[in-house]
Amino acid sequence: MRALVVDPDFHKNRKWVAPGFGYLVEEIIKTFECKIIACQKDYDKICDDLEWVFITQPGWSAPWIKFHRNKKHKLAMMTSDPHDKTAWLPQYVSDNGVDYLLCPYWEASLKFLPTILRKKFVFFPWAIPDELCAESVKTPSVKDKLMIFGSMAHDAYALRRWCCKFSFVEKYQRSLEDVGKIPYTDYMKWLGKFGAIVCAGSWEYPFVFPKFYESASSGSLLFAQEVSDLPLAGFNHTNCVKFREGNFVELAAKYLKNPSAFDNVRRNGLKLIKSKHLLSHRLQKLEELFGADEYVERFYI
Repeated sequence: MRALVVDPDFHKNRKWVAPGFGYLVEEIIKTFECKIIACQKDYDKICDDLEWVFITQPGWSAPWIKFHRNKKHKLAMMTSDPHDKTAWLPQYVSDNGVDYLLCPYWEASLKFLPTILRKKFVFFPWAIPDELCAESVKTPSVKDKLMIFGSMAHDAYALRRWCCKFSFVEKYQRSLEDVGKIPYTDYMKWLGKFGAIVCAGSWEYPFVFPKFYESASSGSLLFAQEVSDLPLAGFNHTNCVKFREGNFVELAAKYLKNPSAFDNVRRNGLKLIKSKHLLSHRLQKLEELFGADEYVERFYI
């Protein structure tokens, strides 16, 4: 028996900040015929029969469950921004015998959570619902500017704010929080309108956010902040434009002078998503992970 720890109302009402993760939760439930653990009593009733448990974030999308360490089941917890979990996550992992932390942000997780055994970390990037990935790269309707969107206020988005100061960058006030107010399918189609999308956070928080994968999956050219996790996820100069503050203007000018010269890069970006970053790939990774007899340190993409 397999189970997933989640607040059913949270999931039903699409409160996920990263909507694609809601799709993943739904696919895990269906593919592995998971029982839903919505409270401690639910867990206690079935704990003797469990093979493994997928845990979403306690206190936010899931209840706080006290797992019994004398049981044979494996536990895997999905964790996102590691910098705001330092006060509780290491202790929770230790107290409950969590086997794996599924991390979309690899280097940051190792940095901010150094007391957790390294062998527990698994690189588990954000992924795109298979049916929402663009079939092919199309001619964009907006290609005279670079587009940027998302939250701006937090320090985690300092570089994003910096990019907005240039006249060749068109700023949109749409963030992942806004996506919950519109169908995710419409959001993904909207991304496909743009020839190039700038995705960045900050140097203090070098995260490869969901929008990196979403932008590439739409067939747009990904202008990606050059951070250490990009190569782990398979991004390189053949499938995106990696930038830093020192070369952003130069690279943008090169693109805007001749957008069609980057068509192969756009195609390769879409190809990368189709080959490594669909939900079906993450489901396969979970099967490998829970089927392993011993810890595997990284589970590279």
